Amino acid sequence: MLMAALSGQPAACLGANDTSALVTGNTAFAFDLYARLKGAQGNLFFAPYSISTCLAMTYDGARGSTATQMARTLHFDADQARLAASFGELQRQLGQIERAGKVELNVANGLWAQQGHPFLPAFLNDASNTYQAKLEQADFRTAAEPARAAINQWVSDQTRGKITNLLQPGVVDPATRLVLVNAIYFKGQWAHPFDKGHTSPAPFTVTPERKVQAPLMNQTANFQYAEPEGLQLLAMPYGGDDLSMVVLLPRTVDGLPGLEARLNAQTLANWLASAHDQKVNVFLPRFKLTA
Repeated sequence: MLMAALSGQPAACLGANDTSALVTGNTAFAFDLYARLKGAQGNLFFAPYSISTCLAMTYDGARGSTATQMARTLHFDADQARLAASFGELQRQLGQIERAGKVELNVANGLWAQQGHPFLPAFLNDASNTYQAKLEQADFRTAAEPARAAINQWVSDQTRGKITNLLQPGVVDPATRLVLVNAIYFKGQWAHPFDKGHTSPAPFTVTPERKVQAPLMNQTANFQYAEPEGLQLLAMPYGGDDLSMVVLLPRTVDGLPGLEARLNAQTLANWLASAHDQKVNVFLPRFKLTA
């Protein structure tokens, strides 16, 4: 089973072409990165939007071949000024979801720059104003460890104490000149909550060779659902209907590699477009991921 948490509604109702293109490019980068990471053992949990945002702030200060290569890898099609404006607009839309109060969603950017280092003022201004980044001066040369502690505390505050030691000892040292951080905190209730009384042990396939007994939540309700060739797609909205968790389930127990080979931004968009509201009997394992 493959699960992806997507901010589905904002992408669908964007008015600006630049921001819509940014969402498409970010999704393309997410699947490019997933293709590189999926071969690792065990479960995989990563936040491509965090990576895109941090590297976009870096890209804002890049020039020449570095900027060209970053744009190609990250699928940034707009020039730097337009791209920054699009990220700022997307950040504002995510902020509107938070302020609506149906879910907790905090997307925070932070930038710690070496005191006295000759960063261009325009770069720092864009990070602070457009990307809405917390801008701090730090003295990595003589106080790298206190700077690391301050950054870790900020990340802990932004994630309600869930991420407490992001930067390990030695990551920040006297040679550090700039640290860019993106932190995302999300907590939401299902728009259609599961009844705890309907959770019971049942067989769950971990690999083609291994099955385990797992607690499966169960409910029957109306969801966006589709059956593209070889898989099932289910979109489960959170409260407010702005955000959904999208679940992709191969039809066969050995079908995950084939599904992964087909995954890209366009195929996912096509699959989501084919989904329609219908009554679905959902069995979903109760799960917790910590990384």
